[in-house]
Amino acid sequence: MFSYGKDTIAVAPGATIYEQIVDRKITISDFSQKIGMNKKDTEQLFTGKIEITPEIANKLTKILGIPTTFWLNMEAQYRDDLKQIKLEQKDSGCNFSKIEN
Repeated sequence: MFSYGKDTIAVAPGATIYEQIVDRKITISDFSQKIGMNKKDTEQLFTGKIEITPEIANKLTKILGIPTTFWLNMEAQYRDDLKQIKLEQKDSGCNFSKIEN
């Protein structure tokens, strides 16, 4: 869910999705059914391994009531941050590992 670089932290949008479903007392099983994914894919969505596409963003909006643009912007920022972290690692000569919660 989180990746660290020298100056950049990338937070997968899935962390926010997970917080939202927990706050709303939606089970992962129910969420998976509503979004049309199996449990494994849902977990990969939470960890950022599956990207939020416009189709997924629309489903999130229907399930959580949070605008599609929020999810797409969050996804774009996450991917940009991951690229920045790779550049920072390359420039520093260090290989920071991903930390997942």
